[in-house]
Amino acid sequence: EDQVLVQCQIQNMQEEPLNVKVCLLTECHDATLLPKASKGITFSLKAETSGRFTATVESARQVAYASIPLNVIKTPEIMLTHIKPETVEYDEEVHLSFTIETDTPVYNVNMDLGFNDVNIEKIEESKEMTIITSSKNLINGMNIDLVYSDAAQKVYHDKKTIKVNVTNIPWYAKMIFWMASFFQ
Repeated sequence: EDQVLVQCQIQNMQEEPLNVKVCLLTECHDATLLPKASKGITFSLKAETSGRFTATVESARQVAYASIPLNVIKTPEIMLTHIKPETVEYDEEVHLSFTIETDTPVYNVNMDLGFNDVNIEKIEESKEMTIITSSKNLINGMNIDLVYSDAAQKVYHDKKTIKVNVTNIPWYAKMIFWMASFFQ
């Protein structure tokens, strides 16, 4: 839903002044062009969907058409789903699997897991991931910082948290992780 500026350049190829009406969708501008002169006209429209639009230039004797392609890129959103296992024992190595899902393709995905970085060149719709970590890293949830780009190379930053139930945590570890949560 961003505003798109479309700039049209019109030129009078005749030896006499020319009065024209220039239109794009419902927006029209009247212009007078001197012989062999050119003029720029700017249109502003709301980008809602991709498509091809037609601009028209109309004089008393003729009409010219120009096709204008518009590619609207949806703002991507990343979700983490299908997290397995849901429960783990304290102080064990965990093969944590999850799916990264997106509603529009994303590129140059960097996932900062806090103890490791994962880079993915492109995610079309979803990507299965498995990481190996200690269940200690999951006690207060695993925070993931995401940086990724859309098809137009616009960069996005996002934070996600993976929550897994960690059981059999010793009392002293609970105290340490509880205190550590204040400094995160």
